Amino acid sequence: MNAIISSVSRVNQLMEHISTASDEQSRGIGQIEQAVTEMDSVTQQNAALVQYLTQSVSTFRLSAS
Repeated sequence: MNAIISSVSRVNQLMEHISTASDEQSRGIGQIEQAVTEMDSVTQQNAALVQYLTQSVSTFRLSAS
C-alpha cells in the first residue's frame, strides 16, 4: 500500500513539473509572438520608407534633368 501511495505522490510531483514547464513555454511563445509582430511592423515601416525614398529620388532626378 505504501508503494502505491509513494507512486501516486511521485506522479503528482511530475504532473506539477509538467504543468510549470507548460506555463513557462506558453509565456515564451507569447513573447516570441510579440517579437515577431513587432518585427513585422518595423519591416512594413521600412518598406514604406523605401518606397517614399524611391519616389523622392525619382522626383530629384526629374528636377535635375
